[in-house]
Amino acid sequence: MTQAPKPAGALRDRLGQLTDRVVGVLLLLALAAAASVALAPGLFAQRVPYEDADLGSVASGTLKANRDYDIPDEETTRRKREEAVAAVRAVYEHDAAGLAGALERIGAGFSLARQLAADPAALAGARGEIERALGARLEDAEFEVLAKAGFSAETQEAVTELVAGAMREMVVGDREELSQHRDRGIAILRRSGGGRIAEEVLSDVSGIRDLSRVRDGIDAEAKELAGISPEVRRAVANLARREIRVNLKHDPDLTRERREDAAAAVKPVVIQLKKGEKVIGDGERIEERHLVIFRGMRAQAQSGDVAQIRIGGALFASLVVVVLAAFGAGLSRLRLGRKDLLLLASVLVATLFLSDLWIAVADVLRERTPEIPVEAWTYVMPFAAAAMLVRFVVGAEATLLFAVGLSALAGVLAGNSLPAASFTLVGCIAGAARIPRARDRAGVFRAGLFAGLAQACAVLCFALFSGRIASWDVVIDAVAALIGGAIFAPVLVMSLLPLVEGLFRYTTDLRLLELANLNHPALKELIVQAPGTYHHSIIVGTLVEGAAEAIGANPLLAKVCAYYHDLGKGRNPLYFGENQKGSNRHDDLPPEESARLIIEHVQRGLEIARKYNLPKQVADGIPEHHGTRLVGYFFHKALKAREAGGPQVDPDLFRYAGPKPQSRETALIMMADAVEAASRAMPDPSPEKLEALVQKLINGIFSDGQLDECDLTLKDLSAIARSFCRTLGGIYHSRPDYPAAAKGPQAQLEAGAGTSTNKVAR
Repeated sequence: MTQAPKPAGALRDRLGQLTDRVVGVLLLLALAAAASVALAPGLFAQRVPYEDADLGSVASGTLKANRDYDIPDEETTRRKREEAVAAVRAVYEHDAAGLAGALERIGAGFSLARQLAADPAALAGARGEIERALGARLEDAEFEVLAKAGFSAETQEAVTELVAGAMREMVVGDREELSQHRDRGIAILRRSGGGRIAEEVLSDVSGIRDLSRVRDGIDAEAKELAGISPEVRRAVANLARREIRVNLKHDPDLTRERREDAAAAVKPVVIQLKKGEKVIGDGERIEERHLVIFRGMRAQAQSGDVAQIRIGGALFASLVVVVLAAFGAGLSRLRLGRKDLLLLASVLVATLFLSDLWIAVADVLRERTPEIPVEAWTYVMPFAAAAMLVRFVVGAEATLLFAVGLSALAGVLAGNSLPAASFTLVGCIAGAARIPRARDRAGVFRAGLFAGLAQACAVLCFALFSGRIASWDVVIDAVAALIGGAIFAPVLVMSLLPLVEGLFRYTTDLRLLELANLNHPALKELIVQAPGTYHHSIIVGTLVEGAAEAIGANPLLAKVCAYYHDLGKGRNPLYFGENQKGSNRHDDLPPEESARLIIEHVQRGLEIARKYNLPKQVADGIPEHHGTRLVGYFFHKALKAREAGGPQVDPDLFRYAGPKPQSRETALIMMADAVEAASRAMPDPSPEKLEALVQKLINGIFSDGQLDECDLTLKDLSAIARSFCRTLGGIYHSRPDYPAAAKGPQAQLEAGAGTSTNKVAR
């Protein structure tokens, strides 16, 4: 079974959707490619004209960074790490329990010897055991002297006194090693019995003696001992020297660990350069720090950094556009055609490249005006002009999304600056919010002033955040932001608006204001050829203007479309009722011929629109205000002729070619056109009758399906009906019946004549 072919309309729709997707993808790729260049450095890597051999010479020109650089300074990093290592004090551990251990050994050895002192043979045999208890070796003469003294308590006390006097101080093993730390001092760790460690810093190490010096001083200390013989004193001194131990020891492992930690804690020194920042100026002497920067710039230019930056810029721009497009797809009021997408992409890309150009110009100006802060050159950039220009031709929703995307990219362009992104967003939204009210060039400047004030306030907020509000630089920044929005942005918008209108075939409100001038040649021709049609068009314009305001459509566009919707009637004006006086030329024509002449005015109107180069949005009102409706009067006349034996009636001969209204403005003209013509024919247009007539005509147009292709809602139709009734009530308001005496002598005569004949002309 073969599948039935799809209707041509469905295929056309699918082809249109596919084309839209292809166009969207192509625009996204083009935008990504442009962003990769605009957000990254120039097309070629920056050339650094100075080499290491130029150290000490004078720079022959100014060199600035063409992008952001993070250049590692290895030499400075090494020097800082060496300084950090040198600042770490050597760690020594003080054995505070060493004295107690020595005294305990002395007590144990003398106690054992005294127990055996009564038996010389046993004492001599236990000599090795006594020396182990003492922890020190005794010479034969020393042992004999101490044994003869019986290892008495007095002798023990003498040894204890000498050892305690020496070991109460810190005793180091190597004086030469300690002297290396006399400039910085040392860190001393003391361990307590509970395992806790206390640390103190000893800046002056000159008071610390080494072991040899302490032992050498024992003889002098021993001379102060009283009550013992010289032989015993010498033996006591020798034993005391052997009992003294080093109690302050260097901990090389902990010292090395601390120095390694200190070196690791020093982060690599990185020289950060912002795009446009001066590296070296003309006439400056090239120093070592300049060579470090030059090497880093060359190394990064030769690496894949530039390619990565460009890829990152392209991907970021694509991400922003895709995310905003996905969000915009959920907005029912957001309807963008291919032309709109092309405009948004073009304005975005142009803004980025113009900003790049401005940065290059600002670099030159910055050198000549060093008193102006660097930030001021960014704040004076008229970013708001882009959003204002877009808002002139597309809706508020699309403009808001555009402003968000532009601000994100502007922040990247300004060196990944959040203040720059926020500043751009505030200025764009503020300026775009006022553009719909701009009905002339002064209105554009008022919108720019609003944007400038918002930008200046943003700058002041940034200053408060950073705590520098009381600064002359902040005043200059705020003034620059005000000038950028209030002067530069409107001037740029007014300069580019004709270009946008010409290239993209947009109709702005300023163009509509020109067309709304009743002295336009097309309208002057209409008033001469068809004054009734001209009057009808003016009334329709009044009706649609109020109704457009009621439903949020464009009142100016609706009014201008109404002025020009019946231009074609000027070619055969006497075939239309509003221009007829007396006889009706259709009385002698068959219905089909009359319908042809009526329908023909649409094509004639389009020809006149092309003659006067009317914008498409205005020209669209000519065919769309009739849609595909029937020329009802002549169609019913043909049906009656058919009933009387006339020819078969073809409805297509009595139907306008369309299309149906595609916008709310042209739909308003369709309804207002019918309402105005019908209300003019009413003999007694009372408010009740006007309301019933308006409701009947709008319901008929809605039931005929003429409003299917525009986004009017039932709520909108109710608001339109109320607006039409108010306007018609003002046009056809009742007037009081003034007395004849108040109308002048002629009125009194007419009144008298009327009274005598008892007839009143109505």
